[in-house]
Amino acid sequence: MSSSSLFRKPFSPKKAPPRKATTISPLQMDAAERSREFMLDYTNAHMQLGSIYFTFDLETGEWYNEITGESTHIAKKSKNITSNNKEVKKIQKENLVLQEENNMLKVKNEILVDMISEVYSEFSEYDQSHA
Repeated sequence: MSSSSLFRKPFSPKKAPPRKATTISPLQMDAAERSREFMLDYTNAHMQLGSIYFTFDLETGEWYNEITGESTHIAKKSKNITSNNKEVKKIQKENLVLQEENNMLKVKNEILVDMISEVYSEFSEYDQSHA
């Protein structure tokens, strides 16, 4: 090693200047600026549940089905809700029965696989001893 390498400063790059933000975050914009920038429409609220589309009416404060125009007000739908609850309970009961049947079939399948593997191993032992 030469003496000049002992006294040299180690490599240290210059610190880069901080970058300037080129865009404004949507969180820093007010609502009017955000709606202009991203073409948002806050006047009509829409929602989709499955294949059904709903629109919110600001005057009545209720959601309406866009296809039928019916209100989704809970008081009007209470009769349907009770019938739906009965259907849900019936379906849950059927689901439980099917789950139990499925579990039984899994157990039977596992027993059959065990039986097949046992017969195969016995056959392999027999085949090796008589070969």
